[in-house]
Amino acid sequence: MKRTENLLNLKAMVCPCPILFFLIGLGMLPFPVFAQSDNLAPATTSSSLEEPVKFFSVGTLEEQTKLLPDSPKLQVPPLIQQLEAVVAQDPKNLEANFDLLMAYSRSSLLEKAWPVALKIDKLSPAYTLKVLDQTAQQIKADPRDLEARYRNAIASFARGLQIKEQARTTYMESLKARASYPKDWWDDFKDYLQSGDKKFAHDLNNAQVVRSLDEVRARRQEAKQQLEAILQQDPKQVWAKNYLAFLSFDQGDIAKAENLIQESLTLDNQNPISHFALGQLYLKQGKLEEFVQQMKTAFKLRAEGK
Repeated sequence: MKRTENLLNLKAMVCPCPILFFLIGLGMLPFPVFAQSDNLAPATTSSSLEEPVKFFSVGTLEEQTKLLPDSPKLQVPPLIQQLEAVVAQDPKNLEANFDLLMAYSRSSLLEKAWPVALKIDKLSPAYTLKVLDQTAQQIKADPRDLEARYRNAIASFARGLQIKEQARTTYMESLKARASYPKDWWDDFKDYLQSGDKKFAHDLNNAQVVRSLDEVRARRQEAKQQLEAILQQDPKQVWAKNYLAFLSFDQGDIAKAENLIQESLTLDNQNPISHFALGQLYLKQGKLEEFVQQMKTAFKLRAEGK
């Protein structure tokens, strides 16, 4: 009975949830979000590509992030309020948008970071590369500049998200002429992104997509190096641990990801994002009761404005 109640709580709690869509963007979650098996692919029985293509569009994902209202108790940090006001006044201000991305990336409003990263790419595809170059120079001048390393890591994340969305769009365009999806198309896309295995590259049968996914993998590796360098200098950097856990999860190292999240929670057990991440790790392992408990804790902390 308890297991049934937990599963009902899970269904009521997790759909829809904006944080989870951000984690999809990072590659931390299988798709569909709560599939019991990584071998499941979305809508493979559909005879039309129109609905899935719409679902995968950036606009739809941004709409999804608005489906869960913020708690009345949610306290938005002053810096984020200020940056949101600047961006509202000047939506095309690239510097303000990137600063807002950075602020979101270290808050319980993490789900809002991904749409900003994609917005920046729409405004100026070269801007994220400019940030990467600037921060690389700052790190070269001062290897102990942890803020420059963190900005570089987030810019690498953003570039990876931007390129992955482009690759997905390109791949979906190539399928429009078909009556139905090729078998396991999403698994091939995801598995190549994670592994770089030549078999999956061959299965994708799209050189442009493969090149894009290679860049995504390279950008994630760059972010990983910066996060590791941050933690070497300051092991108490909770957000560096969280993002390194995301990357470890993405590369299939579940044990390392869980260790990092547990370390993060030891440093700050009031961080809702750490509980979200631990919940997803439990889901991946099939530990549904533990998953539900972590999600409850994450929602509670977020509602309290943590």
